[in-house]
Amino acid sequence: MTRWIIIFLLLCGSHVLFVGPFSLSEALAAIPAVLGGFGFAILQDRVAEHSLRVRAPWRVWGSVPVTFVKDTVLVGSALLNPVSGRIAAQPFDPGGADAESAGRRAAVILGASLAPNGYVVRVTDDGLLLHQLVPAPAKLNTKWPL
Repeated sequence: MTRWIIIFLLLCGSHVLFVGPFSLSEALAAIPAVLGGFGFAILQDRVAEHSLRVRAPWRVWGSVPVTFVKDTVLVGSALLNPVSGRIAAQPFDPGGADAESAGRRAAVILGASLAPNGYVVRVTDDGLLLHQLVPAPAKLNTKWPL
């Protein structure tokens, strides 16, 4: 039950955040939108055969902010000089056709594309092709290369 209360409060807060200044009329308008999203979340949880949760090691999620700050500094200094970037190969194990592997692939592609130094151009059988502004070595972890 606590999980549903947190989801409900996050939906209410995000509605107010995206709508703009808070007013009573906006709060009343949020009720149908939040109830619709909340209802969809409950329905998805009850009907889905597989959970959509991605289980990654905590050290992976902890490395993402560090990489983001490091890449921001690298890219910021590189933008002071004209650079063209490069396409780099990142070894990556895409996994199978199960839901957990699909969720992991999506999380890795999103995480690699949000990094300031690069984004995923293509996913191949051998790994990821990344466009990098500043050359960086490939990550050693092929399961979670974030």
